[in-house]
Amino acid sequence: MPASRLNAPQPLDIVAADQVNQIIADIDREIAELEREATRLTREADALEARLRNDGLDDASMTWTMVRLQLFLDQLRAQAQEESEATLDVARRRADAAGRRSGLARTFDADEAAGFAPPSDAADRRRAGKGLRGHPTSPRP
Repeated sequence: MPASRLNAPQPLDIVAADQVNQIIADIDREIAELEREATRLTREADALEARLRNDGLDDASMTWTMVRLQLFLDQLRAQAQEESEATLDVARRRADAAGRRSGLARTFDADEAAGFAPPSDAADRRRAGKGLRGHPTSPRP
C-alpha cells in the first residue's frame, strides 16, 4: 500500500473547558432566542393569513387581481410602444428633412430602419436582418 500524500495534522492549542463551556452556553442562548423569534413570527404569519382569508382575499380573488394587473401592464406596454414609435417617426422625419437640407439625404425603408432597433420578437428579428444585407455594418453577408 502506497504512503499517504496527505500532510500530518498540525498540533492545535488546547482550549480550556471553561472557555468552551462559555462558548457553548452563549450559542445555546442565541439558538433559544432565535427559536422564540421564529415561533413568534410563525404565529404572526398564521394570524395574517387567517385575516386575509376572513377579509375575502382567497385564491380566486388573488387570481382575479393578478389577471387585472397583467392586463394593465399589457396596456401600459402597448401605450409605451405606440409612444416610442411616434417619437421614432418624428425623429426620422426630422433626420430626413435635415439630410435633404444638407444635400446628404438618405432615406430608410421600413425593413432597413427595423435593423437599427433591437428586435422585440422572432418576427422582428427575421425582418431586422432583411434591410441591412450587404450594408458594411451588417452582421450577415
